[in-house]
Amino acid sequence: MVEIGFPRFALIAVTLLGCLDAAAAEPNATSTSWVLERGRDIPSRLKRTPQLRMEGQKLSGSTGCNSFTAALVDKADKRIAIEQVALTRKLCAAKLDQVETAFVRSLNETEYLEEKGKRLTFLSGKRQPLLVWTRSKSAAQRAAPRKSYARARHHQRHVRVRRHQRIASVTYRGCWGWLMGAPARRAQTF
Repeated sequence: MVEIGFPRFALIAVTLLGCLDAAAAEPNATSTSWVLERGRDIPSRLKRTPQLRMEGQKLSGSTGCNSFTAALVDKADKRIAIEQVALTRKLCAAKLDQVETAFVRSLNETEYLEEKGKRLTFLSGKRQPLLVWTRSKSAAQRAAPRKSYARARHHQRHVRVRRHQRIASVTYRGCWGWLMGAPARRAQTF
């Protein structure tokens, strides 16, 4: 049997745990994400709109204030029921609390689901719309612009501009250069 020293074992363990966490954090290929477009007794313009993620028969998301989970159960006559609704218990502002109450009431009254194109509608027993959802952008589409913006902001933090009379001198150490003790490069402008 090969003996592995503690530092190597710790490094391998941390690497494997990091890979497992990254795999768990990625959305399932069968999951779809939705953003609330409109709902019964819910104002249309909100700072935080409710969001929904469907993975098979499991529902999860945000009411705009608290997180929720629920289960989708098939019933007779192509009906469904949303059961086992569970919410976190953060204190919400009065307006968000009213939105959350209307949202949960709509979930409990849902008896039909109708999906047309990029729109998902939760319908009552009388087929009246309760919640109308729009498919949200995929995680890859949302992350792409944010990644380049974050990189630009990261580089900006390491650039210091000092003005001496008419000459601007820029000192740049690069990412992690300040940590590694890399010598600063100077560039003359103007």
